[in-house]
Amino acid sequence: MNIPSFRSLALPFVVLTLSLVACGGDSGGYTPSPVSVTDRRPLSTAFTTRTAVSYSPYRSATSESDLGREVITAANVRQDLLLIRAAGIGMVRLFSSRAFAQTVLTVIRDDNLDIKVMLGAYVNPVGSGANAAANEADNQ
Repeated sequence: MNIPSFRSLALPFVVLTLSLVACGGDSGGYTPSPVSVTDRRPLSTAFTTRTAVSYSPYRSATSESDLGREVITAANVRQDLLLIRAAGIGMVRLFSSRAFAQTVLTVIRDDNLDIKVMLGAYVNPVGSGANAAANEADNQ
């Protein structure tokens, strides 16, 4: 049986410890918020009490390359959201503020569905101008 030496165990531990300490930076691990606490609107209790699910209205895409070719219709979104609501789910999380988000939000509003939405933004790694532009578009 080969038992690792103290030295071989100590090095990874020291590297991990130093890495974690370095994460705190000068602020002691605290990043100040760009919005003051007094200017923030209180979060609705619905966001902490409702059952939630991640939602994407894709039905036929079998790979990431298929997503752009799929047509998202309001009728399909409506059918999905009615099933979600019937299951007792009161909140959906969308992972993009583009793509199908406008359709989902319009159906919820027009059909007066009791569904809260957590609208996300997908952040691309910034290594090119195209990714930076895509990130900026998601923030609009």
